[in-house]
Amino acid sequence: MVRNIDEDQSEWIRKFTITAWWIWKWRNERVLNANQMEINRNVAWIREADKEVSRAFMREAIMRSRPTTEHVLRLCWKPSSTHRFTLNVDASVKATMRAVSIGGLLRSAEGTGLKDM
Repeated sequence: MVRNIDEDQSEWIRKFTITAWWIWKWRNERVLNANQMEINRNVAWIREADKEVSRAFMREAIMRSRPTTEHVLRLCWKPSSTHRFTLNVDASVKATMRAVSIGGLLRSAEGTGLKDM
């Protein structure tokens, strides 16, 4: 069953989930490790966790609302006519996650992979 959740329900669900998770974690700490925090500290901790999660959801909504442009360029390897070796490199960027990846392959003139990075 799928239904739309309005903003008030979403906020209540977020707060309930965060509170339940931390109560479960602190209960396990008390039972298993004999550690216990003061109740006032627990309440402040939950409020701060809720603010942090709320900010993360707001940032995600902002990123999703921005128009995205995607560029795809398809290339294929061709042997060099003047060099014995070719270094092929590739990179990928995921701006929304602030992630970058790069790799490379050193090939012989025949196309045999000699070393990767």
